[in-house]
Amino acid sequence: MLPGFDFGMDPDILCCRLAYVDFDGMEAVLIARSEYVDKVLDSVFEEMIFSIFQEAMCRIANWCED
Repeated sequence: MLPGFDFGMDPDILCCRLAYVDFDGMEAVLIARSEYVDKVLDSVFEEMIFSIFQEAMCRIANWCED
């Protein structure tokens, strides 16, 4: 987690950037090269590779809304 001013935000604005990685990069590359080589990567690919990340972001968003 890094403060927003590291990315050009006004230091008086309370914000941060959250970096999160929880997937196998080699698996993602292999899938992208084989099954999706001539296609735009779609939600099927995202679900296969980033499903844990998507769940985490939904939980964080719900927590922020509460």
